[in-house]
Amino acid sequence: MIIKTSILVSILLFTVTVLHTQPKNPLIVDSDAGTDDYRAIILLSQLRSYEIKAITFSDGTLFPNKGAYRAQQLLSCLNISNIPLGVGRKTMYNKPAWRYFAESVPWSTCYQKKDVTTLEFPSAYEILKPLFESSANKMLTIVCLGSLSNLYDMLKNNPQFTSKIKQVIWYNSIDYKKGTNYLFDTKAADFVLQQPIPIILIHSLPTKSVRYTQELKQQISQLNTLQSKQLSFQLDYLDKQKDSVHVQFWDELCAIFLANRHLFTLKENHIAPNIQQVI
Repeated sequence: MIIKTSILVSILLFTVTVLHTQPKNPLIVDSDAGTDDYRAIILLSQLRSYEIKAITFSDGTLFPNKGAYRAQQLLSCLNISNIPLGVGRKTMYNKPAWRYFAESVPWSTCYQKKDVTTLEFPSAYEILKPLFESSANKMLTIVCLGSLSNLYDMLKNNPQFTSKIKQVIWYNSIDYKKGTNYLFDTKAADFVLQQPIPIILIHSLPTKSVRYTQELKQQISQLNTLQSKQLSFQLDYLDKQKDSVHVQFWDELCAIFLANRHLFTLKENHIAPNIQQVI
């Protein structure tokens, strides 16, 4: 995996100015509202070849409804109003150790005309089922930034929907069974990984981890787009908190993979021939 971050982030953030004439590939984003999910959603919204059809939230870093509130704030700041949000069921009985910090990290800079914390969101299932029903075969790309709970619920109740999926991009650890996103809901992960659908496991590599350097932060701030402003806002906040852990590229790698797949080297995973992972 070779990543020139300054170039890739600039490309992703600049695509807002590009006119698109060809149909975009439908994209579903599933998130657990982690600090890096914020950055990943910003980048995913800028992919020139994809159109986000829905963002759903699974239990994980934050409760699903809190994740949806934050995404509503972010989308409002980005002037995006056509992406439905759905919340999954609560699956965790013990909150992760980093939840308190994640709750302290804001997701928007702009004034909200209404209190989004009073909004009620439909279930992830209600949002996703019509998208699957109306999709042609092998069309949907699903990016999972947290657990696989919502995808599990959909496929468990509608096994015929596996034919609608082009690929699942899942962020996890290099040893997926030790990864947080697997441990959040092991039953869901084991089920989804056994389905006849192409699954790509994205993760950072211990020897090739990528960080937001001061140079990269400066380049992002100079782009002067809505997306770059929101990205800089969070990075500046993390700087003020003297947080060096959450300025690594994690979930963002899923967006970079979709934008520049040729920069990643994949190998077949030993679990099943339909599963590949970054090396």
